[in-house]
Amino acid sequence: MVKQRIMKNPQKVLPQLMAAVVGSWGYFCMGTVRGWGSPGLPSLNKTLDFDMNEDDFKWISAMPMCSSFFGALIISIPMQYLGRKKALIGLYFFYIFGSLILGLTYFGKHKAMLYVGRLLQGLGVGCTTPACQIYVSECSSPNVRGRLGSITASALALGIWVAYIIGAFVEWHILAFIFTVLPCIFLIWTCAMPETPIWLLTHGFEDDGRKALQRLRGKKTNVDVEMRRMKDHHEKSASINGPIRFKDLMKGPILKPFGLIMGIMFFQQATGINAVVFWTVSIFQWAGSSIESRYATIIVGAVHLMCCIGSGFLVDRFGRRVLLLGSSAITSISLAAMGVFFYFQRIWGEADATLHLGWLPLVSLIVFMAAYSCGLSNVPFIVMGEVFPTRYRTFLGTITSSFNLIVTLIVVRFFPDMLTGFGKDITFFIFTGCTLTCIVFVYFLLPETKGRTLEDMEQLFSNKVPKTTKDIPSAGLEDEEILPTVCTQLDTITNGQCGLVDHNILPSIDELDSAFISHSASACMATAGEGERKMESVQQGNPLHSDQIDSSYPGTAVTRLRHVQSRVKSLTPEQLSQDWETVRRSILWAGGLRDLPNARPGKGYTGHSFNDFNHCDLTTMRGDEADNNNEGRVAGIAYNNRLGEGIRIASIEELGPGGSWSTCMIGCNKEPPQDVAHIQFKSRIAFKLVWTPPTFTTFVLVDDSGSLLNWGTPTGNLPRISERRLNFETVKGSKYAVEAERKGVEMQRQPRTFKKLQHEHTIRLFGLTWIAIASTSSRSLFCTWQDSFIMLTSKLTLSLCSLV
Repeated sequence: MVKQRIMKNPQKVLPQLMAAVVGSWGYFCMGTVRGWGSPGLPSLNKTLDFDMNEDDFKWISAMPMCSSFFGALIISIPMQYLGRKKALIGLYFFYIFGSLILGLTYFGKHKAMLYVGRLLQGLGVGCTTPACQIYVSECSSPNVRGRLGSITASALALGIWVAYIIGAFVEWHILAFIFTVLPCIFLIWTCAMPETPIWLLTHGFEDDGRKALQRLRGKKTNVDVEMRRMKDHHEKSASINGPIRFKDLMKGPILKPFGLIMGIMFFQQATGINAVVFWTVSIFQWAGSSIESRYATIIVGAVHLMCCIGSGFLVDRFGRRVLLLGSSAITSISLAAMGVFFYFQRIWGEADATLHLGWLPLVSLIVFMAAYSCGLSNVPFIVMGEVFPTRYRTFLGTITSSFNLIVTLIVVRFFPDMLTGFGKDITFFIFTGCTLTCIVFVYFLLPETKGRTLEDMEQLFSNKVPKTTKDIPSAGLEDEEILPTVCTQLDTITNGQCGLVDHNILPSIDELDSAFISHSASACMATAGEGERKMESVQQGNPLHSDQIDSSYPGTAVTRLRHVQSRVKSLTPEQLSQDWETVRRSILWAGGLRDLPNARPGKGYTGHSFNDFNHCDLTTMRGDEADNNNEGRVAGIAYNNRLGEGIRIASIEELGPGGSWSTCMIGCNKEPPQDVAHIQFKSRIAFKLVWTPPTFTTFVLVDDSGSLLNWGTPTGNLPRISERRLNFETVKGSKYAVEAERKGVEMQRQPRTFKKLQHEHTIRLFGLTWIAIASTSSRSLFCTWQDSFIMLTSKLTLSLCSLV
């Protein structure tokens, strides 16, 4: 099929693959920073010729995680105002100077240089997570984003493995000097890459954004469809832009994904992965493994890398949820096995435990790394780049990345203390318990994000029914290739030359109405036998339309109708869940109507539009049909019902030729509809607003066939309940009532199982919980565990009170 042919065409994927690889080199540098400690600290301890104590070694190991928190905060400013690409370039300087100072410590012979070098490396680590992940996400199409997003985790694993291999044969300072050179190469390479199209478009560089998108999708790919979608979405976002306020972050569409990502980030680090990475050599030494510790470390690192690469091919095949659940389950088993080994080591003694179970530590860590790499390693960051609303993506990405690094710091810094205080077996059992909790969290709270556009993610967390790929074409390669091809073939048909139309691809184009093809089809079928056969195939699929004539309703302004429906679909949950008057203005904008509440009736007045039971049809009619009279053909409507002048005043021209108007829908419950749109203007409706029973607090927007386009639940100042109830009674029994009735039943249904945790307030509690933990964790380094527990309990109590 077409999608398969496109995916096999390297010209379409190669530019995105190159951008993902270059954007992921920051993760490679992060891996070298994390991997340096495992061979570097034992080497440093052997060659030490200046004063250092045991705590110094612990803090030098954890120092990158301390400063990484601040790196994740400061990178948001250049990412937002200078661009994703320049932020990537800037973060390499932290790695370069940090590794250089670390290596020069060999000659300077002062532990302060070690602290400074590791601190600078940590700033680079903090900058890497949001900058690299968002760059890769914004450069990738939805159908390959999961695969390309996995490259970051593979680069991280590669960096760790390279550090293990080189560190096994050179001293710690030589290793640092090597890691000074590599970021210089990556920096030069990054300069040759394009800025992300989304950032360019949102900052007013539309021409540059188109060029960047063309470069990323391939020179021969038509990017008009994706560019238009991005531009429309940006216009919606810009209409609600402004300073980010705290109360905005407390809204469901923002706090839900924030709470979910914070939870996933916490559980990712609560597996103890970085404790294992930072202390791999020491763990094998404590276990008394029969294999030399440095070689065992290399084996574990190789398994980590291979599984990270393999997971890139799994994440788009099985989805995010399945990989996270499977990865967490197997990871918990391997951690439990490590706990069992150290338990018997404590009971039997080291010699007997090694004699009978000496193989278990190596096997357990190999399984642990393999399972972790296949899901927990990369999926949290892939999901992070997908679920945050565009307007808040940089800000929330920074906070969640910072939180991830804080938890990493706590785990790495206090891992040796946990071993001493709790024992090795209890420590690994604690990690096991956290990983099992992750399974519950993911199963009940995390939705599947595979294959969705970044814009579609914003609807997913607003209690909206997610649109399928049939409802919203993906921004991926298949849409960019298919739609222009279909349009080109259609142009050939309408000019009387029978082109060859592949009817297999037509059903994926939801904007193309079935009745629009008949005029073009008849013209084509009259000219050639081969064309006749092909057009017969087209009519059996989802046929196309002529841009000029809808044969069933020739008064329809076809181009304008398509643009209106595109705008309706792009309205975000945030826009449709505000005060009614604000929601109504968004609906007017989508319909191509100006908000003119002070105009005189007949002179463009739209204050009544969607405010009563009747004026809820958005009709797009051709310009020569706008002056049509009713002449008594529609029951319950004025005899003439002249609307032409008002239509011309109120219609927004940019949506295409013709006009828009909120026409009366009396008579729409008949088949065919006997309302103003279909009778007076001989036009289809672009959409109809219907309030849903039994509460009539939610509305749906359906097209002329009754299919759902969008829906919303305004927060207040609704039209009178009598108007909303009569609105539904007017469409009851017709095709337009089906989606309203279904949505009403859906809104009433309240599951009594544990899935009720998906309720907005529960996930909001998770968000507030992670905020409390984040603000407490930094202080916990400098006070007792009892004080930290009291502080955390107090903050959680305040969070619960705020929900009430």
